[in-house]
Amino acid sequence: MESAKSYRESKAMPIIRKLAGVCVSLYSKLAEMKKKIVDLTKERDHAAKEWKELFDEMPSLQAKATKFDKLVKLLGLDEIDRMLKQKETHRKEKQ
Repeated sequence: MESAKSYRESKAMPIIRKLAGVCVSLYSKLAEMKKKIVDLTKERDHAAKEWKELFDEMPSLQAKATKFDKLVKLLGLDEIDRMLKQKETHRKEKQ
């Protein structure tokens, strides 16, 4: 039969040390995971904000696209390109 002190030193303490190490490791992993959750939540919130801004801007852009399509039908793409180049040339001359 083994004495209590001997049992404690040879069997119980190694297991307790191993459990303590596992607990420290798990706590460290928990802290990392919490930080990742916070970071991902921030990214999600930022992406949701950007999406809302783009979604809110969409009707305005659709209206502009409709106007551009009408211009293309009226003038033709070549004429629009010529006008844009002419405008760019005038802008450069003013500078």
